[in-house]
Amino acid sequence: MTHPADDLERRFLATIAANLTYWRARTAQLSQSQFGTLDAEWPNIVRAVRYGGSVPEFWVATTGLAVQVHEYVEARARWFGWIELAQALAERVDAPDPVLACRLLDQVGQLYRLEWRLPEALAMHERAEAMAVEAGALDDLARIHFSLSEDYRAARRPGEAETYGQLALRAFEQAAGAPARLAAVLNGLALTAHLRGDYPIAEARFAAAAEHYRTLDRPTDLARVLTNAGATLEAAGRPNEAMALFAQARAWHERAGNALELVKLEQWVGTLFFNRDQLDEAEAAFRRADAPLLNQPGFVGFRAVNENNLGNVRLKQGRLAEAEVLLRKSSALWRQINQPVQLANTIGTLGEVALRLNHPDEAGAAFSEAVALLADFPDDAWARKLSDKFAALLSQVPRDPPAG
Repeated sequence: MTHPADDLERRFLATIAANLTYWRARTAQLSQSQFGTLDAEWPNIVRAVRYGGSVPEFWVATTGLAVQVHEYVEARARWFGWIELAQALAERVDAPDPVLACRLLDQVGQLYRLEWRLPEALAMHERAEAMAVEAGALDDLARIHFSLSEDYRAARRPGEAETYGQLALRAFEQAAGAPARLAAVLNGLALTAHLRGDYPIAEARFAAAAEHYRTLDRPTDLARVLTNAGATLEAAGRPNEAMALFAQARAWHERAGNALELVKLEQWVGTLFFNRDQLDEAEAAFRRADAPLLNQPGFVGFRAVNENNLGNVRLKQGRLAEAEVLLRKSSALWRQINQPVQLANTIGTLGEVALRLNHPDEAGAAFSEAVALLADFPDDAWARKLSDKFAALLSQVPRDPPAG
């Protein structure tokens, strides 16, 4: 005779298995332009992964689903709460498929990087790299080398970023049917070239990445490349060409419905207007970037950028008290996520505010701290530019005459 509790448990397990089967089939061939169809169903997918992860015999199906929806999670900024769930799956000591666990661990690291949590991202990717080497999973090793390249670039270490990026590039070039991966690593290497100030190399790499993406149904990725290429053209002193690329990127982002990528785009558009002293247009773009999305946990870095940008606008407008408030908010956020170059930029700007307010001691301390922070990034073109600027301003700070 079957006990009612046993029958109930069997039905419960059958329901979990059916949900996993359904969602794996539903998300198997989903293109970026179809991601919006999952938005209303996302809580159900999370529930399927949570329940599936609680049953050891469903680990492969559950982890397979988690790996499969990663691109959606990244594109739709759904990682709050998801990171911990995915990491717990990847770190199951009795995981029956180490390659699948390695793949999920790599993805967890990518999400940590999106949260500007770079030490955790590097730790995840170093663990994933060791697992891939041990398993002899060369394809996954190439993906992880790309992830490490992105980590080091985010940490503003272009030497290591280029090394790992080139390792991934060679592997993807040799792999058949990998245009999306090839485009991704070309975009990453272009950003690394931009970081070094090698704008012609960056431009060529962006063009190659965009050429790949134009053959694929990946509007988010194409728009991201166009945004990045526009930022490089702006930095190279070609603002009109940059704005044309930003307009193309906006059209693709709006088609894909990617709120976070639109935030990044508006930040760059605002920067372009700011550098042209079109302050009203710059402020409007920065205000558009201040989306409700950023009030959620995990978006500290993006909020810090917005506060810094609006603080710079207020400084140029001569509204010094408002500038100081915004910049102090930004610097507190940068300290929270340990971003020294960004922090130095904001602190140095606070020094400019203090100088304008006739607070020389405060200004001198701010410029000195900024220059000290930037000294650790000699290969970063922006860091070098900021260091020269703040060192020059430091030399202009009035000194108290010697006593006597």
